[in-house]
Amino acid sequence: MGGGSGTNTTQAAKPEQEPPKVPLECGNTYVPVSEQDIYVMSQQDAKNGTQTDQKEKVDVSKLSQDKNMAICETATGGKTGLCDVSTCQVPQVTVCTQCTEVNKDSPDFAPAAGATPVEKMQCDSGYVLKTPENKQAGNICMTKTSAFTCAGECQGVLACNKCVTEDSAPKA
Repeated sequence: MGGGSGTNTTQAAKPEQEPPKVPLECGNTYVPVSEQDIYVMSQQDAKNGTQTDQKEKVDVSKLSQDKNMAICETATGGKTGLCDVSTCQVPQVTVCTQCTEVNKDSPDFAPAAGATPVEKMQCDSGYVLKTPENKQAGNICMTKTSAFTCAGECQGVLACNKCVTEDSAPKA
């Protein structure tokens, strides 16, 4: 009697495990984000179901501004995940056609003052290859300095190897 001590205690007191990482091909969306970006988005989106503990004050200035994560949405199946940017590869650089620079502060993607259409744009800082509902039709292409809405086709997408999706996250 009394043998086998400790075999059940490790299973009972599980430390919080990291969710399994899955690969995703970012066919619709690839947008690099920082901890600070994610916090701000969660505060602005009252419909996302996120509950913030009001007792715990978050000093936004202490959150990382390094864009080391990316929001990735697949083209088929509508799977969305948060990916480790260092695991994302560019099999083919995303290039969109018939693009016009947009005013980054405009909620409806209005063209920037004096913007002239550009035939081809390389999306080196992210893309959304379908726009959100009630926004201007077309694709969104992001460069290091600007954002563009593109009426033409876009070719090339990124694929990330380590992403957390709703399906892979532990259920509360």
